[in-house]
Amino acid sequence: MEIKNVFALCLACIFLTFSSTYAYFLRSRSKKVMMEELEKEIQAKVRSALGKPSPHIPSDIQSISSIYCDIYTQATYAEQDGLTQICGLGFGKALEVLIKDYAIFENPGDSEKIKKATLAECINNIKDDSIKGSSDLARALRNDETHYIKKYNSHDTKDLKGLIQIAMTLIEQAISRKKVDAEIERIRQKMEKDRNAN
Repeated sequence: MEIKNVFALCLACIFLTFSSTYAYFLRSRSKKVMMEELEKEIQAKVRSALGKPSPHIPSDIQSISSIYCDIYTQATYAEQDGLTQICGLGFGKALEVLIKDYAIFENPGDSEKIKKATLAECINNIKDDSIKGSSDLARALRNDETHYIKKYNSHDTKDLKGLIQIAMTLIEQAISRKKVDAEIERIRQKMEKDRNAN
């Protein structure tokens, strides 16, 4: 297939996506939000067509931290585009947002306190040792990405990204466990109510 045909197909896909998405957003969202989301969707489709797909972020993570998703995706795009001097900073910011949003999810009454706390303080207050451990290692590598002289010369952005992905997976599992526990409790209470009714 010739390059101009591929390009024409890409434009056709973008147009179809644009028109259907535009109609949906006109009915449901403000113009600014609509344009931002439409831009993200088109950018993701174009990058995917160029062999630079958006990262997979689980829906449970998306539900607690949409800002993390945006930052992590942008850092991934920077990495894919060879912007090695800045993508680590993006991954580091993504880590902080993920950890703070997870802490807020776990402790919604402490939202303002969590937002003002340092990343290290937030990590130290996480109850799950696996999340705490992977996040703390990622925090150390994140700090390396911001300083002139690195402490951990044998590690790079790939290690930071890997630790963030581990933390993200562990957080996703913790959210799933919380949902399962809530469902078990709901069923238990219903069964108890049925038992007491008889």
